Amino acid sequence: MSEYISKKELLELTGISYGQLYRWKRDRLIPDHWFEKRSSFTGQETYLPRERALDRVRFILKYKDELPLKELLRRIAPEMAGGAYDVERLAAMFGGIPSAEEIGEAAGREELTRGAAICAAIAAKALRGIPRASARDAVGLIKTLIVLHERDKILDGADGKLVVLETGRDLIPIFLVPECRIAAPEGVSVAYEIALSDVSTEIIAWLDSRLEGEVSDE
Repeated sequence: MSEYISKKELLELTGISYGQLYRWKRDRLIPDHWFEKRSSFTGQETYLPRERALDRVRFILKYKDELPLKELLRRIAPEMAGGAYDVERLAAMFGGIPSAEEIGEAAGREELTRGAAICAAIAAKALRGIPRASARDAVGLIKTLIVLHERDKILDGADGKLVVLETGRDLIPIFLVPECRIAAPEGVSVAYEIALSDVSTEIIAWLDSRLEGEVSDE
């Protein structure tokens, strides 16, 4: 099966209309760069990444009547929706790993955008599985993830995955493009990895569950 799906097949499989698809594109719920014009036997056809497009449309269909546009956008493309997170609040949600001081030092500010907060959440998930991680590791990991996000927009519909390598002395986060594999040398291991397509469902759900916990405890 092809990794791409034609616009026509996407509409047929999901039952949505041409108008819905392009309205969601205008609303930034479906990234513009997913739409690729390609030659076909009929002339030109628009194609999208199959699994990501199907998952995205099904997610929108599931929640479009329950959630307002801004909330849908926040869950799907968090950086588009804005928002600010205090480092003390984030650290409390993460159980102190990483600490507020580490988050603040890494970000260079006391309030983070939602995109930066998600980077901190990715780091928190990774650090929980790396017992030997130090404060220096935590700061370096968060800082690098924020740079990758702000420079390469890795949370904004990018493909590929994030991998954290452990050398025995340092943690090294890297961004791998699709189909790229790590061939780690002796003494280097993969400490954590997550596909960017899973960030919205796994990391954002994890972050939001802690926000909901805060509300329910008040």
